[in-house]
Amino acid sequence: MRVLYDLGVVAAGFRRPAWRTGVFRVVEEVAHALVRQPECTIRFSTSESLAGLVDYLRQHPSLPADIPYSPFAVSLSRGFEPLRRFVLETGKNRTLTYRSLRRAAVAAMHSLEPLVTRVRAATRREIDIFHSPSFTMPPEFRTDSRVRKVVTLYDMIPIHSPQMFGLPVVEGMKRRLRECSRDDTWILAISQATKNDFCEFTKSPPSRVFVTHLAAADHFFPERDPAVIAAARRKYRVPDGPFLLSVCTLEPRKNLHTVIKAFAELILSERILDLNLVLVGNVGWKYEAIFAEAERHPELKKRIFFAGYVPDDDLRAIYSAASAFVYMSVYEGFGLPPLEAMQCGVPVITSDVSSLPEVVGDAGIMLGPHDVPALSAAMLRLHRDAEFRREKAAASLARAKHFSWDRCAADTVCAYRQIIG
Repeated sequence: MRVLYDLGVVAAGFRRPAWRTGVFRVVEEVAHALVRQPECTIRFSTSESLAGLVDYLRQHPSLPADIPYSPFAVSLSRGFEPLRRFVLETGKNRTLTYRSLRRAAVAAMHSLEPLVTRVRAATRREIDIFHSPSFTMPPEFRTDSRVRKVVTLYDMIPIHSPQMFGLPVVEGMKRRLRECSRDDTWILAISQATKNDFCEFTKSPPSRVFVTHLAAADHFFPERDPAVIAAARRKYRVPDGPFLLSVCTLEPRKNLHTVIKAFAELILSERILDLNLVLVGNVGWKYEAIFAEAERHPELKKRIFFAGYVPDDDLRAIYSAASAFVYMSVYEGFGLPPLEAMQCGVPVITSDVSSLPEVVGDAGIMLGPHDVPALSAAMLRLHRDAEFRREKAAASLARAKHFSWDRCAADTVCAYRQIIG
């Protein structure tokens, strides 16, 4: 099978570590795993930052470097990089001049870059499948009904919780969902819950949607070296002693205000002196309620820590040092952080909604996402009951073994095979 796989998310985030969030990791891991599948001949394209794609492939010689672009197109893309940097670096500058210049730069990027990254018709005729793993479709493929197209769908969050987004985001999601419902397009859903949501919303037949569960990266495993853990704790100012951990973008869907509320009630009611709460992740949108909940408890100011972004090289140690991982999201397409925590041998407390039961199974403690008393009780038991904590840690490791990127890639190839017929 000849597959063209869009690495645009990876190309755009290659030089920007803070952009390497969940989708980046998934697209990258699937690309590397697909190359190991003997049935596939993989080539890579990009919907943005062609120069970033070239540089990424140079640093990863295990991936094929045969891309469907000319050296001239690559040179043009390098010329766009100063413009791209300007757009990124002026995003928080609110002066009228910079806002005007930034709007002009964004418009120029949106107009010119698709011309540079456009895949020629001759190349499109040479492939069996075009796979977009970032839920976007380049214009040339959108209008080419001869090409079998596969789109990875991560979640239906804007449809499920439109109040968390602006109208343009919700309408954009609906438009893309309609495009994905065409007869020349198939869906890879990262969980059965996501598949069910997609089929319910679009009325698409389930036979056009395949489930390909994700996995945690191999570099997430129990860190046993006390020196490595101590260095990571110092670097991100994680205090000594036991702590509960959550890793996610600071945004409403992650329900962190409930986690903070449950933690505060636990500490104050039980008068616990040695337990802290560490929140890892970038600030997202509509995060005010999260900080407001923390500020409601000034007496716990030194017990609730916002660590910010932590790269994977250090995140393994932070995971491994935690007494428990808490993830009370109200909706997840898959839920990669709980799986990463389980692969590091950490007990998990999580919500019993959407895809999270598929991931955590019986290994974790599953609760209603807004059940503060139950969450406080679960935190307390994992803090005080060492034997129970060890049992749940062992269950986490066992459950994590059900997921791997090679299995995800094999399921992806199986879907390709059925699509081609």
